[in-house]
Amino acid sequence: MEYIGITNENDFYSQHYLDEIFEGDVADLLKNEAAKVKAIDAEIKEAKKKGLEGPKSYKTVWDRLSALSKFYIQNLYDLETIKDEDELLSLEKDLYKKILDALGFSPFDDNAYYEFTLGDSGLHLPLVKEIKSLNGTPYLWIFHATTLGGPKDLSSKEEIDPLELTVPIHQVLNFFPDYKGAAKELSSKTWREILEKGVFSEEYTPRWIILVSPYQWVLIEKTKFAQRRFLRFNWQLLLSRRENHVLQAASILIDINAFKQNEGVCRLEMFDENSFKHAQGVSQDLKYAMRRSIELLGNEAISQIRLKRKQDRKGFFSDKTIANELSSELLRYMYRLLFIFYVEARPELNYVPNRDDNYQTSYSLESLRELESVPLISKEDREGKYFHKTISTRVSENYFSKIWLRNAL
Repeated sequence: MEYIGITNENDFYSQHYLDEIFEGDVADLLKNEAAKVKAIDAEIKEAKKKGLEGPKSYKTVWDRLSALSKFYIQNLYDLETIKDEDELLSLEKDLYKKILDALGFSPFDDNAYYEFTLGDSGLHLPLVKEIKSLNGTPYLWIFHATTLGGPKDLSSKEEIDPLELTVPIHQVLNFFPDYKGAAKELSSKTWREILEKGVFSEEYTPRWIILVSPYQWVLIEKTKFAQRRFLRFNWQLLLSRRENHVLQAASILIDINAFKQNEGVCRLEMFDENSFKHAQGVSQDLKYAMRRSIELLGNEAISQIRLKRKQDRKGFFSDKTIANELSSELLRYMYRLLFIFYVEARPELNYVPNRDDNYQTSYSLESLRELESVPLISKEDREGKYFHKTISTRVSENYFSKIWLRNAL
């Protein structure tokens, strides 16, 4: 299933897990929430009949997020035109607090700050929210990456990666008025540098960090940070499209309950464990499928080679080079197919023109998938070479050269 607005950067979870398994893993949770809404609505209706005060109505997290759509999108447009720094910071704060409130994170720690060492200076960094683990150590920190810390020459603030924003002096002085010298030093560092060289180099640091910004949030897990593996949530897309299954996924991945520990393990860690298990399973399946495919191709190739050599009155078993050459060719053939399947599945790599309808319907390997299931009835069908010619074109040196040149340009 596709989740437009949620980016699984560098496989924070395996892509196969999110596409194929995640929906099943959260099915019970979604069912329980739907049942809760139905039960409370029934209680309210029954109380109303009796003239009694019933329970408060209950909305799921994704319904609360969806209800924010008009407010949030309108204020994002306003954000583009604001010049006053205090006004901009105030609006950004309103925006992230609305979403955090919908996600269950209120109340907020307005005066909280974290002290850490970056270089030779003890620098104070304002926290939006802190959640502690069962043993009292930090488990989740939420920081605000304001667009004030971005370049001034962008056509739109939407383009900004929160990790590349700096901590502007004005934001720091809002919390710590007597902190001008250190605030200047902090303003030269991006959030990526602050987390890498400051926060995560400390003895006691949280397992999770959420970096909130008006357009995009970044969910960071400490052990994956160095590998640049994140989950990104594009709120402009999420709240303008309002696709229910995507808002459900976003809620489940980043609401307060995602970080609540049950016997020391939170929901996100359970997803990680399941993702790893299924990735291992896919690897085993792929290994078997590769071996079986090579056997099938090899047997067919041997049949054709024997027939050809028989027609040419040449020996087959006496030629000891055939086995080595065939093994190398089969492996090269299969790995090229795997490469093309991979780049076609990852349009963001821009190796092949995935968004071109002509390519998708006529040239992509994916276009052969439907043909593969068509029954071959006639002798002409069974002995035809369409698949062979199509795939051979894709795995040829010439085709790979074109892919390489296209990417280089």
